[in-house]
Amino acid sequence: MREFTPNLATICDYVAHFAQTKPDDEAAVDDQNRITWKALEDAASSYASALIARGIKPGDRVAMLTHPNVPFLACLLGVLRAGAIWVGLNPKYTRSELEYVLEKAEPKIVLGTRALDPAGTLGAGAIYLDDLAHRETFFKESAEDQWLELDPEAPALMVFTSGSSGAPKAALLAQKGLVQAAQKRVTAWQHQGWRTLMNLPINHIGGVGDLCCTTLIAGGMLAFMERFDALGSLQVIERERLTLWFQVPTQMQLSLSQPSADTYDLSSLKAVIWSGAPAPRALVEDLAQRFPGKLGTDYSMTESIGAVSLTPLMDDVETLTKTVGWPVPGRAFNLRDGEITIKDDAMFAGYLGLSADETFEADGAFRTGDLGEIDSQGRLRITGRAKDMFKSGGYNVYPREVETALEAHDGVAMAAVIAMPDPIYNEVGHAFVLPNPNDSLSAADLDAFVRERLANYKVPKKITISSDLPLLPIGKIDKKALKRAEDIS
Repeated sequence: MREFTPNLATICDYVAHFAQTKPDDEAAVDDQNRITWKALEDAASSYASALIARGIKPGDRVAMLTHPNVPFLACLLGVLRAGAIWVGLNPKYTRSELEYVLEKAEPKIVLGTRALDPAGTLGAGAIYLDDLAHRETFFKESAEDQWLELDPEAPALMVFTSGSSGAPKAALLAQKGLVQAAQKRVTAWQHQGWRTLMNLPINHIGGVGDLCCTTLIAGGMLAFMERFDALGSLQVIERERLTLWFQVPTQMQLSLSQPSADTYDLSSLKAVIWSGAPAPRALVEDLAQRFPGKLGTDYSMTESIGAVSLTPLMDDVETLTKTVGWPVPGRAFNLRDGEITIKDDAMFAGYLGLSADETFEADGAFRTGDLGEIDSQGRLRITGRAKDMFKSGGYNVYPREVETALEAHDGVAMAAVIAMPDPIYNEVGHAFVLPNPNDSLSAADLDAFVRERLANYKVPKKITISSDLPLLPIGKIDKKALKRAEDIS
């Protein structure tokens, strides 16, 4: 395979390269800012200098609570340039989720905006960059020499993802993996422009890795939206003449189902890609008519950093609906007892606080938890999940985490959550709750109770309260029996 050009070691190297070769081209825009490559490089340098002046050293963690926007991008690059580890904080986090991440990550510096932290959850030492006094103090001191010899294999991102037990785990990702992931995607989906819609949260591998890093390495332009908006996405594509629409299928489905969707000029799009969940056949057929020859998909996860398998741009509905493309060349992909495993230096380094023995197989391979098979054309087909997890709107939902939240209610004796099909979100949660004797429960009360403890995508879409739930001999709820009953109904 031909070497990627330019083949640089880190994300920071690519930003510096494009700041020199096309300094006046736009690198990113949002509702309030438009920034060139040279200005982005300067802004990242300012963040790095300020962080180093405050004692940040390689391996330290820096957390930030914000929406996706231009200042986020500059801060992210500054953190990486200082050799520190970026920890994104999602504004959708509940207070308990935010406290959990901060406790586990132990950031040395926490940045944020007051508007997103009215309760002061970030702590007394937080620096609010929308506060003029805080901002001036933060940037007042700077290090004279912020250029460090960065280790591409050192952890650069800490991304929290849930384990099969339901407790969020902190995956450590290196710049080397982010660079290789972006290079593979740029090579597979070659087109002119790489003007990308970025409306995913800053703590998500899809936002920071798939969208931001891919576009930066392609030398493209990021168009930020603070949050996903179905109609707003089409407006930004039209206004900014975007070329890459890389989303979770649910987002595309919601956007194109808007009554006025057909009034927007989407002709600038040269690549329409989805990941995070399978796309319904009806959606793929619609996309194939709208964007012939421009569709693609990939199968990836936080731990893989980049795609495990993907397709080139095409309009083959059968490939795009029944498979997740071909295994990516150069990745050590394998099937062990039907479960997909990967093993290479482009995947994550492990989980914070967990040993290699607790994370990887004896030979260093990582079990993805997904079951698959290779068809006669060499394409990978996902056949199921070895782990008790489902995807809702592109997000991983682990039933045990939801069950734990439900069981924290005084009136709940036991809870079980299973996935049920949904035409928009692919899968949603159905919670079955066994009440304590003589307690009066309502689905509405439990819904409100859980919403105080979990992000909205984890909240079950349906809650059934019953005193007659099927039990296994050991006393646990029989989820297979619940699933069979759900399928029949």
